[in-house]
Order: sequence, then structure tokens, then C-alpha cells
Amino acid sequence: MKAVAGQIAPWLPGRLVSLGTDGFGRSENREHLRKFFEVNAACIAAATLSRLSREGKFSPEGARQALADLGVDPEAANPARA
Repeated sequence: MKAVAGQIAPWLPGRLVSLGTDGFGRSENREHLRKFFEVNAACIAAATLSRLSREGKFSPEGARQALADLGVDPEAANPARA
């Protein structure tokens, strides 16, 4: 499936230049892309809780439970290398 820019280009005058990554072919929409690259709200909250736990300001058990509740897998592959 072509990106939107590729789909509409034939009907536009002049040359169309598409900018951006178009999700690297990784997802159907921005929500899934943000989850894949771990920049969604759940992953940001998980990173914050993890840091607070390492600093002794939040219990490790509480952090593990919060990650599970948020649906974040701490053992998942690094998305920058996936």
C-alpha cells in the first residue's frame, strides 16, 4: 500500500515531495508507531517510574506492577535496533 502522498501525487500539479518516515512501514497509524518506538504515554510513565525506582523514590514492586498494568514489557527488544 502506498503512503497517502504517493496516492494523491498523480492528481496534483507539479512535483510532490514527501517528507518524513511514514512509520518505516511499522504500523497502521501514529498510535501504533508511538507504541513501537516507546514514546507513547504508557512508555513515558514507565520510564519515569523505572527511574524513580532506581533512585529509591518508588518501590521496585510498585514499578513492576505499574509496568504490567500499563502493558509495557520491560524485556522487549530495543525499538531502535528492531
